[in-house]
Amino acid sequence: MWDDYRSNVLNKNYLQQAQEILRQMWFTNQVMSNGILAPGAGRGGYDFVNPSYFSPAFYKIFAKIDTLNNWQSVVDQSYNIIKKNPGYSQGLIPDWMRPDGNFYNGSLGYNPYLNGSAFFKDAIRTLWRIAIDAVWFNDPRAKAYLNNALNFINEKGGAKASNFYQIEGDKLGTLVPAEDKWKEFNDEKNTETWRYRQEHSHLTIGMWLTAAIAVGTDEDKKDFSQEMAKFYEYKADADFFGLIHDPENLEDTLHNEMYFDQFLAWFGVSLMSGTFSNILDDLDHPKENLEGILFNPFTGEDEKENEGESIKIFRANPKITISPIKNGFHFLAPTATHWQIYNLHGKEVSSHFGTEFSWNSKSHSALFILKTQSPDGTFVQKLKLQ
Repeated sequence: MWDDYRSNVLNKNYLQQAQEILRQMWFTNQVMSNGILAPGAGRGGYDFVNPSYFSPAFYKIFAKIDTLNNWQSVVDQSYNIIKKNPGYSQGLIPDWMRPDGNFYNGSLGYNPYLNGSAFFKDAIRTLWRIAIDAVWFNDPRAKAYLNNALNFINEKGGAKASNFYQIEGDKLGTLVPAEDKWKEFNDEKNTETWRYRQEHSHLTIGMWLTAAIAVGTDEDKKDFSQEMAKFYEYKADADFFGLIHDPENLEDTLHNEMYFDQFLAWFGVSLMSGTFSNILDDLDHPKENLEGILFNPFTGEDEKENEGESIKIFRANPKITISPIKNGFHFLAPTATHWQIYNLHGKEVSSHFGTEFSWNSKSHSALFILKTQSPDGTFVQKLKLQ
């Protein structure tokens, strides 16, 4: 996937530099001596934390690289703190909190909405962070928290209830106030740039859907997939998440909140599609395609109809040779074959007939669907660009 490289300036290769960065996290107190992750070097830690920075799946990988420090303690502390928080039974957590589970009442600076006590823009990322550990490592603590979250949101109405919630006292599990608007980092004099704090959008759906991917049923996954699809206007050839005209949610397209929205939506969708994978494990333990659901969230159909045939599962043709080339693949079959390649919207992006086919994706997308028809039968499999 990449070539080793040694810096002439640092006289280190990638591995050595990575080890140095990880060890500096302990040396500068970004990670406290007991394993608590601080919000920044020399800021917080024992006094307060930001749970949305906890990434236990990555700490498990760090432990293999940096054997001088106790990364398992960082995993354990992350889950201990999450479990102590007052919203745990609902799968919620505040933007900021104390490691002992209480709300933090000090000064916070950036994004101190409701003094950091709500499940808001920071906290909602915790769902995605923990879902990675559930998907990659099947951690039971991750799955317990996400089960709480999925049960909570399903009781509220499923994917349509994806939003920000309060946690304090008798407000636990209620939406953030409908009258509150997000003005601080926009043009306070221009109402067109304001956004409601309550936000049912690609951002909130993209984060809540990670719980469904990690611990939900097939129906949960379809529910969130379809709701997310409403915020991607692929028929208009959109290249971003969100509605082009969104007066209801007052979407801010004039400020970097658009940036924040985009990467959170993409993180959720990429985990859902399987493209956000543990690449180190992929390289060490290549996996065969498994049978799964071919579901089009834009139409809500369980199977894609094509020339009268229903494609329900992924099943590769063992007689076909697939070789990676730059930005694509070269295909070789023993008999004349009809090749069709689809993107994840179910839209055909290329086709060819013959025994050989070289295909260049000309795209940043990392996952496509290959369908082949020949005397051997009809086969469907995933193509993952690395």
